Order: sequence, then structure tokens, then C-alpha cells
Amino acid sequence: NHAKRQMDIDGITKKLRSNAPGLNPTQLLLQRARIYADLGDGASAQSDIAQAASLVKDSKHGTPENIAAVERAFRDISISSGSGRALSKSSYSDKQDAELVDVVAEMISSGSFGSDLVDILHTLEARVEQKKNALQSNLLTKLVDIFHDMCSSDIKISEDQDQALKAVVSCMSSCFAVSATAQRSQATTGFLSVLLNTILGVWKKHESNGLFKQNACRYGAGMYASAVYALVSTSEIDADSELAHVSDALSDAYALYINQIWLVGTLSVASAAEMKAIVQGALRLLTAHRPLFVYQFTTASQRAKDKAAASPFVRMLSLLGQSGDDTRSIALLFASQLLNAAIEPFNSTLFPGFDAKAARASSSQRTPPPALIQLRTIATSVLDEWIQSTMQAERARGLLSLASLYEAGVGPSISSELWLKDGWVEDLWDQGEFDKPETQLAL
Repeated sequence: NHAKRQMDIDGITKKLRSNAPGLNPTQLLLQRARIYADLGDGASAQSDIAQAASLVKDSKHGTPENIAAVERAFRDISISSGSGRALSKSSYSDKQDAELVDVVAEMISSGSFGSDLVDILHTLEARVEQKKNALQSNLLTKLVDIFHDMCSSDIKISEDQDQALKAVVSCMSSCFAVSATAQRSQATTGFLSVLLNTILGVWKKHESNGLFKQNACRYGAGMYASAVYALVSTSEIDADSELAHVSDALSDAYALYINQIWLVGTLSVASAAEMKAIVQGALRLLTAHRPLFVYQFTTASQRAKDKAAASPFVRMLSLLGQSGDDTRSIALLFASQLLNAAIEPFNSTLFPGFDAKAARASSSQRTPPPALIQLRTIATSVLDEWIQSTMQAERARGLLSLASLYEAGVGPSISSELWLKDGWVEDLWDQGEFDKPETQLAL
């Protein structure tokens, strides 16, 4: 880590010497000072701050932002008695939450992603968990903004930034977890609604920024799910009422998770752990409000089918068709929970024109709920296309996905129409004679 920080110093020094147009030497000097302080080199840190202070006396560099940054550096950086830390533990343990959040923002703004930053965030999180009280709404909103700003950077995330992102997310998730268990109040529900609308606005702003979406999904899937879950928990929703009111904020939040976090995240995450976090987030939202999740997931999948676009349900089938044990096992759990929920008439309550009470009262239940009808239609079309494909990888995916539905206990309900197709079973086995061994194993 020391060697890496020294490389960062060398890189900043090279930029300063280049005197290239557009550089902000004041900010670069303050960034280097932070790194020197992290490494315990107090003298070099003080020297850089002094140089930055001299620069802002010149009208060319004396912008309000630069002057404020220098003032913050003099105020926050403690490099006496050989401590060499940007902010020693003894100094920040006595600070108020608002002061610590300000320090976090300043350190990230200046590019100081050292251990002090992570320690401060862990301190904030520990306070939240100890007091069972979330940060004030303005402070939590500021952390959410910090997270999104870090995700929108077009620079590859470094190891230190990775740890900082995880610490920011962990702190926010703890706040939402505490909010979810708090006594219901209009103030808490109102704030969470506003915050989720803010998050929706950020995603809309970055709708064409693929890198932002990937980073936000990789790091924030669990946090987003916690925020939505907290809104469900604090809202006045009667889980037994088929006429339960669903606010626009809650409905939009579910749509965001399904259409963005689920779709983007399951395609672009880098590890099994990140995939697990995304699927677990979906499971949390499904169990929190089954009718809303089933409705949003099904209607989004139907719209995607109509537009030949990426579909949440087809993505789930694709995950079921992967041979990797880690991904397939968590996808199996999700598929089982989702499709069993779709089979239950009550969970189609939000579909226009559907009378869940009448369907439940009917012993024959001749008309399946709309969620089941739509998902079954999509599954029949997609699996038939995959399994009949001449491409071995696609055929194997279809066969594994079909087998997974039966393993999840929902095969007869979702894929029954496949077996009723004239000649489909015969073709399935006839084509199997020409399959590669891997595909035959799936068959």
C-alpha cells in the first residue's frame, strides 16, 4: 500500500511539473498533501499546503473553491507530534456526525482514499448501530450523493476507492436498516420517498452512462434494496389487504431495482459475491411486498418482450441456464420464490381487472392469475427458441434452464405448454443424438 501511495505522489508530481493547460495546481497540491499525511510525512504535507496557500493569493488560482479547499486543509489536517494523519482517531471520535460527513466529503473531493476515510465511515456506522438511530436526513442524503459521484467517475476504481465505496455503502445500509425497524411515522416515510425520488433522478441523469450503472450496481445493490425495504416497512401498508395503497415512490423504486439494478447488475457484475448481493436484494423486495414485485417484474418482462428488449424474466432464465454452481444456486432460490408467488392469485392483485378474491374462491381456478399467464407465455417462447437452436451453447442453456425450473418446483406450472407442442418431445430427443457431450449432459 505504501508503494502504491508513493506512485500516486509521483503521478501528481509529474502533473504539476508538466504545467499542462487545464490543470488545477492548488487542488493537486492539496491532494498530494493528503497522501503525504497518510504516509506520516508531516513536513512534506505542510509544505504542499503552504504552496497551495501561496497560489490562491494569485487571482488566477484564487477561486472561491480553491480558497475554501485551502482553508479546510489548514483546519482538518493534523500533522503535529509526528502523527502524520489527515485526521487522527482521537480527533474524529469526538466530532459530531455532521462534521464527520463533511470531512468524508472533503477527503473524497481531494482524492484522499486512505485508511482514515474508511475509519471515519466505520465510526459513523458504529454510532448508527449503537444508538439505533439513522443519520439525519440531510447527512444521509449527502452520503448518497457522495456514492453516486464516485460511481460516475470515468477513471478505473483503485483499491483504495474500492474500500471507500464499500465503507460508504455499508454506512448507508446500516442507516436504512435502522429506519426499517423504527416506529412508523409520516416524517420517516416522507424522507425515504424523497430520497428514493432523488436516486431515481440520478439514474435518469446517467441513463446513457454504462460505467456509472455498472459501478452503482456492483457496489450499491444491497444498499438500494435496503432503502426500498425501509420505505415498505415504514409505509402504512396492510399486507392482508388486496386494496393496499402503493405510493408512486414505492412503485417507482421497485421498477428501478427490477429494470436497472437487476438487469444491469446480473449482466455486468464481476464476482459471484456481487451477483449474490443483487439476487438477495431482489428476494428482500419480493418478500417485502409480493404483489408489487410480481406486478413490476411481470409487466416489465412483458414490455421488454413486446419491444424485443432486455427482459428481467429472460435474464432470470439465462441465469438458471448457467453451468456455474454459485450463480445457478442463488438463481434457483429466486426463481422458486418468484414463480410460486406468481402462481398465487392474491399476488396478481395489482393487475387491472383481475379479481383475486373470485379466483381464490373458485375451487377449479380455471383461469390462472395474469402474472402466471404472462410469465408462462414468455418462458414457453424463450425456452423453445433456445432448445431448438442449432448453436450448442444456446441449446444447453435452454435445457439447463428448463431443468432448473423443475428443480425449483415450478416446472409444471411454467413450462407445461412446451410439452403440449406437437412433436416437441420427439424433436427434443432426436436432436439430442447430434449434441455435444456437454449439451447431452444438460438434456
